[in-house]
Amino acid sequence: MMKVYIYRLVLAGLMSLWSNAGMGQVSKSAINHFPVHIVQRIHEVISITPVSEVTQMKLGTHFMQQDSLAALALHQTGLSDTLGIYFRTSVEELRNILSSLEFNAYKLKMIPRSSSRLRKVVLQKEALHLTPKQVDHLLKESDRLERMKEQKKEDIRAIEQRKADSILTHAKYLTYYELENQEKTSKTVKKWLTDLKRNYLMRADMDSAKLYQPLFRFESGQQAIISYWKDYGNKEKIKEAQAHYEALKPRDVQRVEIYKQLPSWSMIREIILKRDTLSLNLDENTLDTLLATYNTYLKVRQQKKAKKEKFSDRGLECKLIVPILTMERIDKLLVAKRRIQAEKNALKRIPVLEKYELVNNSNRKDILKELTDYELKLEVAQEWVNIERSQENLFKLCDVKDHKPVVLQELDRKEKGGKKENRENIF
Repeated sequence: MMKVYIYRLVLAGLMSLWSNAGMGQVSKSAINHFPVHIVQRIHEVISITPVSEVTQMKLGTHFMQQDSLAALALHQTGLSDTLGIYFRTSVEELRNILSSLEFNAYKLKMIPRSSSRLRKVVLQKEALHLTPKQVDHLLKESDRLERMKEQKKEDIRAIEQRKADSILTHAKYLTYYELENQEKTSKTVKKWLTDLKRNYLMRADMDSAKLYQPLFRFESGQQAIISYWKDYGNKEKIKEAQAHYEALKPRDVQRVEIYKQLPSWSMIREIILKRDTLSLNLDENTLDTLLATYNTYLKVRQQKKAKKEKFSDRGLECKLIVPILTMERIDKLLVAKRRIQAEKNALKRIPVLEKYELVNNSNRKDILKELTDYELKLEVAQEWVNIERSQENLFKLCDVKDHKPVVLQELDRKEKGGKKENRENIF
C-alpha cells in the first residue's frame, strides 16, 4: 500500500509539472520519457529560464549520460565521494545543449556579474527590432568580451559600449537603455505628478494625464544618456550628461524639486499652499518666479554668512519676495495665519470689560468684532516685526498700539482710576 501511495504522489507531481508547460515547466514528452530524478534536473534548469521541448529532451539525454558515467565510475572504483561531479551542472556545460538564445538568458540569470552587457541587449531583440545578424554578432562579441574579462587584460566597459554602438547604432543602443529603465522612469514620473498635485503646484492648464507622456519622454531620454556614460566608465561624460539633465529639467519638475527644499517656516511654502483659498491671484509665471527666489535666498544667505552679518532667515526670504508679491498679498497671508489667535485674544478681554461694565448683551457682538479687528492688526504688525525688526515695522506696530479701540481706551482709564483709588485708601 505504501508503494502505491508513493507512486501516486510522484505521478501527481509529474502531472502538475506537465499541466503548467509553457510556464517554465517540464514538457509531457520529457516526463513520459525520463525517470523522475532526470525530470527534476530538467526542471531545475528551466526554472531559471524557459526552454523548448526539443531542448528539454536534449537535457534529459545529457543527464542520462551523466548517470551512466556516474554508475560506471562507482562500479570501477567502489567510491561514492566523487559522484558529485557528475550531478553538478555548470553554465558552460549547457552551451552546446541549449539554443544560443536560451543559453544567453540562462547565463545572464546564473552569472549576471560576469556576463557581458551585450547579452542584456539580446533579451530586448524584439523591442529593438534586431536582425538575426545583429543578434548573432552581439552573442559572439559577448563571448569574446567575457573571455577578455576573465583574463583581466583591460577594462572592457568602454569596448563593450563601442561594440554595441557599432552593431546597433548609437540611437538604437540608447533605446535599449530606455527600455531597461522603463519601470524606474515610470515610478519617477508618477512621483513627480503626485507631488505636483499634493502641493498645489500643477499648472492650471495641465493635469496628470496630459503631463505624463512629456515628462516620461524627458526622463527616459536623459536617463538613458546618463546610464550609457556610467556603463562606459567615462566620469567626465557622466558629469556633462548630468549637468545637461539638470539644465533641461521641465518647469514642472523644477517646481517639485525647489518646493521640497523649502523649510517649514518658509513664506513661499505658505503662499503656495494658500494661494487658492486666499485668492492671491498668482499666475503661473509669478509662481515660477517665486520658487526661483528661494535659490536667490540661498545665495544671499551664504554671502551674508561669509561676511558674518546678522540676519533673520524669514526676514531675508520675505525681503526677496515682496517685490514679486506686493505687501498687500503678504498681508493677506499674515491675516489668515493670525486670525484664530486674534479671535482668542479678543475673547480673553471680554471678562475684564464686563467687570468694568463696558460690555453688555446689547453691544457685546459689536465690541467683540471691533476687538478682533484690532487684535488682528496687532498680530499682523507683530508678525512683520518678527520677520524683520526694522524701524519701519516697529513704527507700524507702535502705531497700531496707539490707535486702540475706544472701549480699550476707556478700560485703561478705569483701571488707572481703580489703581489710584487703591493707593489713596492705603495712605
